[in-house]
Amino acid sequence: MIYQEHHFSIFMRSHRRSSDAGFPTKLAESLAAETPVLADKTGDIPYYIENGKNGFVVENEANELKKMLYHLVSMDNEAYGEMRKAARKTAEKNFDYKVYEKRMRLFYRKNSIKLRK
Repeated sequence: MIYQEHHFSIFMRSHRRSSDAGFPTKLAESLAAETPVLADKTGDIPYYIENGKNGFVVENEANELKKMLYHLVSMDNEAYGEMRKAARKTAEKNFDYKVYEKRMRLFYRKNSIKLRK
């Protein structure tokens, strides 16, 4: 996966209706590939990214972003490795189909019976 070739994925989106609804699907893809995320506070991103644990959430402002980029390049390998593990755990906990499989089967069973009648 190409995400694994990079240390971080960066998602900076301007505040508008479409970016404040949910989150970019690339966020889940990045986390699943063990790639921590640097993102701004749009949509549901802050619900999934914990600063310093699986990525960073910053204001979409030049000085803030500049400071964070300097911080990222100065991170030691051990801290970065822990962030990669935490990113993957976040994806498994929130986006893996196995988490929803039981609920989806139950939903399907209930609704398929209704559809047949």
